[in-house]
Amino acid sequence: MAKNTNSSKFRRVDVDQFNEDNFQEEFGDDTVLVNAAVDGPSSTCIDIETFNRIESLRDEVRSMIATGDALQSLHLVLKEPPVRCKDQLVKDLAFSVVMQVVMCFKGSENIEEAVNQLDKESIDVLMKYIYRGFENPAEEGVSCALLLVWHEKALAKGGLGSIIRVMTDRKKV
Repeated sequence: MAKNTNSSKFRRVDVDQFNEDNFQEEFGDDTVLVNAAVDGPSSTCIDIETFNRIESLRDEVRSMIATGDALQSLHLVLKEPPVRCKDQLVKDLAFSVVMQVVMCFKGSENIEEAVNQLDKESIDVLMKYIYRGFENPAEEGVSCALLLVWHEKALAKGGLGSIIRVMTDRKKV
């Protein structure tokens, strides 16, 4: 029978260091520190290359939507999401571009046709953006009813595995 010695010598790993709240960000070479004058001198990390790419993508998507090529713009915005970027401004900009594209589709048949042309990775990225849209229903131009239609069609194509992959993935959009 085992006896209790109240000893902690068997503990070799400090599990508290792996807590999500204690994680320290490491910035690469392609990041620049910019002073934000919101509440005094604070700094935020802006990935300039990603920000510029999304800015140009936004302009390109607007012109594609204006010419009626919404399907091609959907493929374009889902191709490279900024999941590795730590800057919330860049993620918000990408989210607004994706929602602009998603909200331009009208009718269940058009949405189903668009979703059926996506691959597995694009379905997962689309699901991430759909769930983020559900988190922020007050965003300008976002219709939860239309997001529900997108969710229904993406679920039909991607299955429950898509939802599980999105919910367990730590990389947010």
